[in-house]
Amino acid sequence: MKNIFKILVLLIFIIKPIFVYGANLSSYLVMWWFPNSQFSTLTPTKEMCQNCNPDTWIIEKLDLGIGVFNTVSILKGCAKYAFAPQFDLTHMLMFATEKYNYTIDVVSLSTGTVAGTFTLDVSPGTDVDAFQPELIVSPDGSRIFVSWEDGPDYTYVTEVFDGKTYRKIVKYASSLAISSFSNDGKYAYLIGLKKDWNVPVLDLSTMQMLKAIPLPDTVRGMIEGNQFASNIVFYKYNPTVSYMYNIDTGALSVSIPTHEGCDNSFLSPKATWLLCAGKSQVDAYNISTGNWAAVFTTTTEGAIISWANDHTFIYNTTQKLIYFDIKQNKIIKELPIIRPWEKPGWKPEVGK
Repeated sequence: MKNIFKILVLLIFIIKPIFVYGANLSSYLVMWWFPNSQFSTLTPTKEMCQNCNPDTWIIEKLDLGIGVFNTVSILKGCAKYAFAPQFDLTHMLMFATEKYNYTIDVVSLSTGTVAGTFTLDVSPGTDVDAFQPELIVSPDGSRIFVSWEDGPDYTYVTEVFDGKTYRKIVKYASSLAISSFSNDGKYAYLIGLKKDWNVPVLDLSTMQMLKAIPLPDTVRGMIEGNQFASNIVFYKYNPTVSYMYNIDTGALSVSIPTHEGCDNSFLSPKATWLLCAGKSQVDAYNISTGNWAAVFTTTTEGAIISWANDHTFIYNTTQKLIYFDIKQNKIIKELPIIRPWEKPGWKPEVGK
């Protein structure tokens, strides 16, 4: 069950980190860059580190307006942490201390200090080091979901914590697992490990189950994709097609014939356009008509990290930022990315 859930998370969230700078750095190695984040983490390796502390992580944020990274915090003493950082839109890092025990630290990206700690309620006989917990944070930071296989019978358990106080809210032991959130932080979408083709919707403010979306025959068998606010995208292969479902209205979009290499799906801020992103190509579709609208291609693999407006997305190739306008079907601006740590003698300074 653990492997099944990991596959679902990767397909739905697409949170696989992108290693982008390692081969070109003079002093530091960028460990993590998340597709929807403007943050990256630098850390010196033992092989590369001569006059530096290999337990220090540098948190950098990319300024989308000028293409320059700025140091926002310096986190020291990272050797005690075993859990790789997870970035989220609330600008936090999550760590498990030492190996995998039951206590997890919440580290602020802005200050580089531990903002809080929470402890998992595990049953005797649970080996969290062998079966490492999955940790997911809602976009508004109000809820932290941690899932793991509990006890000697490997019952799947999900525990929910308050994102500000880090107190436990509720603990679920069922065949349902968190799959994704609405971008406004209001809803959590669940997925049944027993495929009943319904998608339960959880209200994050009340932690009450609102409804279960009964998927029509045209959508059954689809894999859930990314979402914006109360809209959620479903897509499947053979033939490759996508639909958008609105949680509030129950409306299902027209069939959108997305291409086969759609590894990531994105919605524009006003849910006007659906982006189907592969390794080096992004196709844009008009959601109201289902028609193909534009295509962006690049010879360098990268990621969509933000939107300038509802019809212009920002693509990061790790060497430059590319602004692509869907309405004009062309690149309207390119900015080189300036990486100050590649310059001789660079020392990170917060706010510089």
